[in-house]
Amino acid sequence: MTFLDRPSAATRPAVSWALEQLLGLIARGAYAPGQQIPVERGLALELGVSRGSIREAMSALVALGLVAPRQGAGVFVTALDSEHLLSGLRLALPIADEDRRAELLEVHAVLEAAAAARSAALARPEQIAALADLAERVATAEGHDEAAEADREFHLGLTRLSGNSMLSALADALFSAAARVDVWRSAWEQGREQLLVDHDMLVSALERRDADGARAWVLAHAARTTTASRSPQAVPAARRRRRAAAETEPPSRETPAWFRDAKLGVIIHWGLYSVPGWAPLDESLVELLVDDESAPRGGDELDPLVPTPFSEWYENGLAIESSPTWHYHRATYGDAPYQRFRGPFATALDEWDPKEWAELFAAAGVRYAVPVAKHHDGYRLWPSRVPHPDGWTAPRDVVGELAAAVRDRSMRVGLYYSSGLDWSFANLPVRRMTDTRVSCPPGPDYAAYVDAHWRELIERYRPDILWNDMGYPGDPTPLVQDYYAAVPDGIVNDRFWSGPYDVATPNFARRHEVDARPWEVARPLGLSFGWNRQEGPEHTLTGTELVHLLLDVVSKNGNLLLGVSPDDRGRIPRLQQRALRELGSWLDVHGEAVYGTRPWTVPGSATQDGLPVRFTTTADALYAHLLGPAVGETVITDLHLPQDTRVVELASGAPVVTKADRRGTVLTLPPTPEPAARVLRVTPVPPGTNAS
Repeated sequence: MTFLDRPSAATRPAVSWALEQLLGLIARGAYAPGQQIPVERGLALELGVSRGSIREAMSALVALGLVAPRQGAGVFVTALDSEHLLSGLRLALPIADEDRRAELLEVHAVLEAAAAARSAALARPEQIAALADLAERVATAEGHDEAAEADREFHLGLTRLSGNSMLSALADALFSAAARVDVWRSAWEQGREQLLVDHDMLVSALERRDADGARAWVLAHAARTTTASRSPQAVPAARRRRRAAAETEPPSRETPAWFRDAKLGVIIHWGLYSVPGWAPLDESLVELLVDDESAPRGGDELDPLVPTPFSEWYENGLAIESSPTWHYHRATYGDAPYQRFRGPFATALDEWDPKEWAELFAAAGVRYAVPVAKHHDGYRLWPSRVPHPDGWTAPRDVVGELAAAVRDRSMRVGLYYSSGLDWSFANLPVRRMTDTRVSCPPGPDYAAYVDAHWRELIERYRPDILWNDMGYPGDPTPLVQDYYAAVPDGIVNDRFWSGPYDVATPNFARRHEVDARPWEVARPLGLSFGWNRQEGPEHTLTGTELVHLLLDVVSKNGNLLLGVSPDDRGRIPRLQQRALRELGSWLDVHGEAVYGTRPWTVPGSATQDGLPVRFTTTADALYAHLLGPAVGETVITDLHLPQDTRVVELASGAPVVTKADRRGTVLTLPPTPEPAARVLRVTPVPPGTNAS
């Protein structure tokens, strides 16, 4: 049994640990009703905890009325029968203080997660359908009282599916109507959407017979309900202030043409954080990034960095007590430190095949790939010669092997490296978004460490892109100049926060108009760049959405860098694979309208029915991309074509009949199987200046 199977008991809260173990022993029939439990000797040995911890735990349980001491014995405790135990629990819960009640509910979350996993294997389709009906009742409730009652039935129904009477009885005791009303009253005030999503995703996991997914959704839901009453809702986007980013030097040279032609890249986050593979499904940080903002307004709301949806920040969330990640880790892994994920990750490395990733990227139409060499946890994914105090290095050259596989498929390679954060050195945790700019480990030793890493990576792998993150400990200009000398057509992003650079690289934020300078938007296929086992179809971009996103970005002089999230085994999730392959299939047919193009004078227009249209150009053609189904007479507003213009459908080569109209050109589009986007090739390029 590994540490991932059994959390260590030594430092777990006494009530949580003792109650969980006691209930487990009784449920398995280890003690008959009224039998004595040997606290000092037998139970301590069996549970692997100190006698002092056992005594402390039992004292707390006695105070709650859950167990009764043997009068005068001192070292034995009488185990009550199941019904007596649960009766005591029902009496204790209403009068338990807040901390103790939270611990009891945490215990139940662990047990309910086990019940959910068991239900995924045992439940019949009609039973799961009945649970789905209960979830629908919660979603359509007209008030918090009604929602609370339906929610209570939902949780009771879940534990009954497991077939474990002890778990069912415990759920009945803990999920009292009054307790659920408190939860849903708070949810009604702060927003209940995420709790409803939890229910839907749990049902979906049961339908897929996904035991791990069901377990994860229960724990996530429990963590969310625990923190909901304490955490104010994220501030709406309308109140957030605009980013006050430090000014950086403008690009000092022309951006290499290969990068402008490539249009599509992937960034791959795979590391120790992929082993737990968990983050809250909280979109407040994403909303800030979409709005190109760096901090919420006001001083008393929960900073979006605490419930961050980015699983690659798992270690940071773990270090913030009472954060959603802290609760999840405590319930799942006990007090196991983040460093203990090295073992499972090394096991995954044994089975990892970089050629599978490269094949997928090529099939998706990707032109460059950016693997993470070192993220904020400081764990290095290449065999560095630069010493780390703890030998914090993967046992396999992930960077080198993936770079070789990608280049074998004629794609270019960039390298992501977090210079400004390294929690293996200092400043863990980062509690606020505004602190990210002042959390770089201090001192010349760390600056030399980072500089040596970058120079080693450049020498060994000759990356086509230096994709830095979170600033740099000093002036990066000498490093960048030496890189340009070594790789003349290399690209440098703007996240050194000073010195020369080639392209701005926001997360999520897109442009509204054509940007005169090339840029790149980085965004994951889901909410998180690292794998999050909670994400489902509703969080993941579809192939059609990828096509539309790519065209919107390219029409405004940008590149799209998609975040791909391999799971704890090093496999890219099927949802992501499907979306990438659908994008690649569309590009196989329409690639000439994307690769090597430049923006037109305007990024887009719309049809008379409001269907978005995006434009791209080459030297001899304008491409009009209709982002959705369009058949018959269609007007692209404000697009006026001269009489001698020729319009053909790119996919079929069929000519398109046109006529002038005061609103724009009227196009008669023949019926066709509906692609993600219908592309028209217009020659010659209509009057206007190509924004090159």
